[in-house]
Amino acid sequence: DKSSWEDLKSLFGITRLETLNLARELIKVDPAQTVPHNQLGPLSVLGWLRYLNTHAFFESKRLK
Repeated sequence: DKSSWEDLKSLFGITRLETLNLARELIKVDPAQTVPHNQLGPLSVLGWLRYLNTHAFFESKRLK
């Protein structure tokens, strides 16, 4: 199934807002707490935020 470019841009914007909301919620979590990542293993809250930021950066580069 292929989505139109306009659909993809809209979906990207929605996903970005959801990611920012998640980041705001993660700030409230104990920084010593870890959450498993399926490839990287346990990540701290800051580790997850760094991962999300890095992942978004590389994905945006692919779109250009």
